[in-house]
Amino acid sequence: MVQVPIIGGRGGNVKGPRPAFDAFKTVAAHLAGFTSARLERQGGVTAVTFERGDRTTTVLWSEAAHRRCGPARPGLLVDERAGRRR
Repeated sequence: MVQVPIIGGRGGNVKGPRPAFDAFKTVAAHLAGFTSARLERQGGVTAVTFERGDRTTTVLWSEAAHRRCGPARPGLLVDERAGRRR
């Protein structure tokens, strides 16, 4: 028998919310109804900018384990669990 550890922020509670579901809800809320998207890559950071009428949402990520990326201009920063910061 092979045992596979449970990975995620659930502390072993398999009935609790799953991080992927939180991330999906966040993406669905912030990207619904987009009309166009633009992909950019620079210095190991990937950015996809979504246009939604008068609103713009940019999603940033990096494959590097400890790379920080954030907004290039003032705005609302939302993490994968819908945590918000200005």
